Amino acid sequence: MESNYEIATKKILPIVRGMLILELKNKYNKTEEEIAKKLGITQAAISKRLKTLSPESIKNNEYYSKIDMKMFEEYSRLISEGNETAERCICAVCTSLNDFGCKFSSIKKNV
Repeated sequence: MESNYEIATKKILPIVRGMLILELKNKYNKTEEEIAKKLGITQAAISKRLKTLSPESIKNNEYYSKIDMKMFEEYSRLISEGNETAERCICAVCTSLNDFGCKFSSIKKNV
């Protein structure tokens, strides 16, 4: 049986990060470099993810239907404007899906 931390890191984190990449690229027209900076990963990692990422692959994730899309969209807007961090978005979404007393949840900010 997977621990809550394994669920967070192996299932929730990749889906939320993927959603952010697509949202920032498609809705907010951010470059790979801008997205990489906002997510704290390399441009090469963004490029690689964009080659394999699709809305269908995201929607097939078992946690996608449980995500509060209003909260996610507000965070992605704030991230695109430079008024919020990807870490807070990922933490807020993860905690809303899997509230297990995560020691990192203190960075969560209510939107």
